[in-house]
Amino acid sequence: MYMYSMVMSVMNVVVSRELVSMSSEVSATITELESRYIEAQHTVRKEVALQHGFVSAQQKTFIASPDTALVISPE
Repeated sequence: MYMYSMVMSVMNVVVSRELVSMSSEVSATITELESRYIEAQHTVRKEVALQHGFVSAQQKTFIASPDTALVISPE
């Protein structure tokens, strides 16, 4: 009975490590596929926009709003 328990414990540790390794591989694959998907979406949208006459901006302007604003409501 003792040997059986020891063998099962060792097998559980080995299987657990294999599952962690497989999980890491699957996670990396998912990340890569998500990146490709986002890139493909951007490409398709850009192609569609260009077909409708839009052009790429030569100079970009960014506008930032203040973090806090005071709003006064009439009473």
